[in-house]
Amino acid sequence: MLSVTIITKNEAANLEDCLRSVAFADEILVLDSGSTDNTVEIARQFTDKVFVEEWRGYGKQKNRASELATGDWILNIDADERVTDELREEILGIVARQEPRPPGESKDAGGRGSRRATADCDAYRMPRRNFVCGQWLRHGGWWPDHQIRLWRRGRARWSEVEVHEKLQVDGDPGTLQAPLDHHTYRTLGEYVERQARYAQLAAAERFAAGHRVRPASLPVKFFGKLFNLYVLKQGYRDGSLGLVMACLGAASGVARDALIWEMQSQVSP
Repeated sequence: MLSVTIITKNEAANLEDCLRSVAFADEILVLDSGSTDNTVEIARQFTDKVFVEEWRGYGKQKNRASELATGDWILNIDADERVTDELREEILGIVARQEPRPPGESKDAGGRGSRRATADCDAYRMPRRNFVCGQWLRHGGWWPDHQIRLWRRGRARWSEVEVHEKLQVDGDPGTLQAPLDHHTYRTLGEYVERQARYAQLAAAERFAAGHRVRPASLPVKFFGKLFNLYVLKQGYRDGSLGLVMACLGAASGVARDALIWEMQSQVSP
């Protein structure tokens, strides 16, 4: 049995296409955190498993959605993502082939030195294809942008950090070939606004953990990241948008560190 989990808040513009792309699942579970648009009403057109609970943070919210799901396998996607037809077939093939394994059973039950096939993993990563400002980005770190999103119940858990949560898996995940489509950032303004919010969350978390910044390191970090995204990762091959996104990507890390510097300045004697 396959469960799909989606966390939402004010995703009415995205949610219907997302839900249509996962209609093949045995269970669809939407965990909303107080939408003021018609996100919840749209969700209820596709599933009766719609929950509205207070916001806990990205990782905690996704872990809560996983707890509410009942399937042997869990696929998590965001409201602005779409499961392609090819990815759907890969996922269904995995779920059909693999029987649920008791949580206490060893992954190496086949004996020391046995090599498990990719078709018998507890979690799977998939390449994500990003559609940004009306253009598919294929370079500059935007592709293949692998994301671990499919896992066997009880074998993975989201990290509970403030931003950029990761799925933590027991063992090595397998790799799927078909892409997950990501329709994100319709405008550069959306990108800047979201990165500013992420920078504030990440800065507060890193500052609390003891991270400190020297202002002289900021230009070094900016040009180093720009060179990495635009030259080493070939962002130039995406044309003008590739250059703009490389610059904004480099600036987002600098913005986070600048906020940390501001915090440490405010508490210094």
